[in-house]
Amino acid sequence: MAFRPGFLLLALRAILAVSEPCSVLFVNQGKHPITLEYVPPGDEPNRYIGQVVPGQQHSEDSHCGHQFALRVEKGPPTTVLIKSAGKVLFKAQTVKVVVEPAGALIGSEMRLDTPGMRAQVEATRKECQIQFQGHQQDVDYFCSKDFDHRFYVEARVEHTDAEFKKKHGSAMKERERGDRHQPPKFSTFTDVGFKVGSMPQDLHTELLRFHSTERLTKAKPENMLVFCPNLSGRESDTWLLALPQDLRNKIETSMRPILAKWSGFEPDDLQLTAIYGVRLYHNGSVLYDHVDRVDTHVISAILEVQHMVGGAEADAADKELWPLHILDHDGGQHRVRNQVGQMILYESATCAHGRPQPFIGREFANVFVHFAPRGWPDKFRVQPGQPRGFRHPEL
Repeated sequence: MAFRPGFLLLALRAILAVSEPCSVLFVNQGKHPITLEYVPPGDEPNRYIGQVVPGQQHSEDSHCGHQFALRVEKGPPTTVLIKSAGKVLFKAQTVKVVVEPAGALIGSEMRLDTPGMRAQVEATRKECQIQFQGHQQDVDYFCSKDFDHRFYVEARVEHTDAEFKKKHGSAMKERERGDRHQPPKFSTFTDVGFKVGSMPQDLHTELLRFHSTERLTKAKPENMLVFCPNLSGRESDTWLLALPQDLRNKIETSMRPILAKWSGFEPDDLQLTAIYGVRLYHNGSVLYDHVDRVDTHVISAILEVQHMVGGAEADAADKELWPLHILDHDGGQHRVRNQVGQMILYESATCAHGRPQPFIGREFANVFVHFAPRGWPDKFRVQPGQPRGFRHPEL
């Protein structure tokens, strides 16, 4: 078998490069959908991942040294080499994809090698050490230099407080308009819009075990968009502990009949659209009130896996650390006290919800489960003046 010149050296470099995991966020800043493909080593064909639509993002748990191709429809591919965890910012110009030479496309050591960045890294690390004080294993993992490149750190240098306040405030106003205008356009399935209960004990036990054994080895920065109006990556230091498939399957089989019964559907009439988590919110996180995306997040559940207090609150395990604020179908405001093992069923596309006060504890671990009834959204649109309550056919 003939090798191309330098192939062995390149292969050795590739093996060394891919030893480091790199969480990458592909962000489409343009006006046209972009096709994303993984470029395998060797002569294998590219593997289709999906389309990133304008204004949206796609997250990949990859490795440094991996390559990805970006293209507009049938245009030529633009290939990018991942050198560190971070963002890949791109947009379409005619038939070609233009990529910004920043973020994940340059080594983390280069991005951090400025006085401003070095100072911010040090300040954030000290802040992290204070938040996890008394919990050395947490300090060693979450405050490690391995995660100095996360958005929560970089965004504080890339965007001044004034710039962030202006752009984030504008995004929040747009979101608030959506919160007002979206709910009246769609059917509701329950009288109130939410219900609080306890998740199945066996499910909670497995989620709790997974969280406790894996959080300090497999959790990665979530890297939310900086100006996200619901959960800003500059304002909230959130992490993601990706669920294994067997646990995702258990979540689906456990929650499908519960959500179906609550919403008045047969289990088979609900389509699973998303299971997200375990999301780890850390001290100071803010989740602003919002309605969820209308295409997929309809009949949903929040599974409260674990709450961790810290520092002066170490003896306040039952303290109301971070209640959920939610609006019912009539606009009434409710405050749901947090409780480990609790599940909150809610109509997420029509009931605004959030945790708008900064989280005062150490860690708050949640899983989110989303279903949509078959025929959603077209079958369930409501015209002005029509009643919103959906009437199920007589069985």
